[in-house]
Amino acid sequence: MPSPLQLFIAYSRKDSAFLDELRVQLTPLERSGKARIWYDGKIEPGVVWETAIRDNLHSADIILLLVSADAIASDYFYDKELADALARHAAGTARVVPLIVRPCVWQETRLGELQALPKDGKAVTTWSDRDEAYADAVAALTKMVNNILAGRAAEAERLEAERRFSEAEGKNQQRQKAEAEQQRRAAEAAERQRLQQAIQRRQQEEAEVQRKARAAEKRRTQLAELEARLRSPRIWGSVLGALLVLIIGNWLWNQGPAIPLSAAEKKTAATFSDPFANEMRRIKGGTFLMGSTEGLLDKKPAHEVTVPDFFLSKNEVTFSQFQQFMEANPGYQTDADKKGGSYVWDGNSWELMKGINWTCNAEGRKRLPEEYGHPVIHVSWNDAVAFCEWLKKETGLPYRLPTEAEWEYAAGNGAKHTLYSWGNGPPSGRKAGNVADETLKKRFPDWSIVTGYTDGHVFTAPVGQFEPNDFGLHDMSGNVWEWCQDVWHDNYNKGAPNDGSAWLAGGDQTRRVVRGGSWSYLTANCQVTYRNWLSSGKCYSNIGFRLAR
Repeated sequence: MPSPLQLFIAYSRKDSAFLDELRVQLTPLERSGKARIWYDGKIEPGVVWETAIRDNLHSADIILLLVSADAIASDYFYDKELADALARHAAGTARVVPLIVRPCVWQETRLGELQALPKDGKAVTTWSDRDEAYADAVAALTKMVNNILAGRAAEAERLEAERRFSEAEGKNQQRQKAEAEQQRRAAEAAERQRLQQAIQRRQQEEAEVQRKARAAEKRRTQLAELEARLRSPRIWGSVLGALLVLIIGNWLWNQGPAIPLSAAEKKTAATFSDPFANEMRRIKGGTFLMGSTEGLLDKKPAHEVTVPDFFLSKNEVTFSQFQQFMEANPGYQTDADKKGGSYVWDGNSWELMKGINWTCNAEGRKRLPEEYGHPVIHVSWNDAVAFCEWLKKETGLPYRLPTEAEWEYAAGNGAKHTLYSWGNGPPSGRKAGNVADETLKKRFPDWSIVTGYTDGHVFTAPVGQFEPNDFGLHDMSGNVWEWCQDVWHDNYNKGAPNDGSAWLAGGDQTRRVVRGGSWSYLTANCQVTYRNWLSSGKCYSNIGFRLAR
């Protein structure tokens, strides 16, 4: 039997009586072993209260919100618990369910897009029998729990079937693996031999260059000594002596080859072609108010930052551009290759799928040629940095990831600091971005979307499909999350730079900032001030990057 689901209950202290009544109604579900209920009353003495709430909220499968006017008015409930819950709901890592306990205008909040309980979102206190209201809500929750558990059981059966099939085919696979391993080792040996031969040739060439340089220097010395002897008083003024200098000097100089070219001068005409030569846009620096006075705590406090001039690529790095890096570095392994796969949305949750790497699209299939203009995905922060270092070495230009301040400044059209990169209004036509829309909902009916908006793409869109912002940058809001240099900090309270540089000290050194939202997120998550993070080695089907210098 699958493990029980974790059900987290968030509520206002003024609604404690409703929590007590609901817990009684949830007892059969908990006793069935299908779900475990958690609320702040289960925090043990000595445990940090906020940490316990955050950890349990982030591990919950279902987040049940008891909604009332008091709950909506609570800063902690609305700005922290509700915001974190909706972020997980948008990411597909949890189901968020509002349960309306007292009449309020919940439809005008961010909960308005969700299906509420009890039936039709009718508040518990307005039912003639409260027990009937709770029973209706618990029945819907039980159905949701059963559906989730059935999906997990089906997945477990599929995996078990694959395991049995693998065992049946074990001998054949082992033979194939042995042959593949033998071929791999042979290929590695051949590659090592080729590299060794190349190194030997290079050493021989360098030795020959040095030998010729020494010979040329020796000839210069001989010529100088001869000239000094011929200038002695015994033959000073002799026409014959001068003539002899010219004849013998010319003979000595032509006994060997000319002085060899330097390594830089010998560089082949087939030089490296910078794929971003025409991609970089100059961003005129300036001062702006970074962060926000509203919303989540992680983008507070708003603070003044002065960003110097810099360059930013007009598009996200594409599949074909990243392919050039991989072809130039055949020994490089991405984090997805090292760790066996990348995270892909399977219709119910984000799952680590084996064999998925940068060559795949958001569904996990190999990219087709017509998709080579899409942003590269399934790449970690480490992979993005490796790409920048390679390009920096090849071009001599200081390519890097943008800082978080540079990203927000450029995305928000400089000092204007617009809500989205396309402006302050809702998305419309090409003056918009690739976000969670009606096209996505056709594929995933349970997904929360921007109602009435269609961008035409379920997953990633080719770069540059939407109108650029004032700086000529495309897809700064939507399409894929973009890695930044910065280490993740929970807010801007202590030590946030005010000069546009990357914030690398302190914070959680295992996490790096991602910005911009993606094809799978609501517009609220695509605002230029919205911050998110991911472990530097993790790879997802909705995360890519763009370049700065």
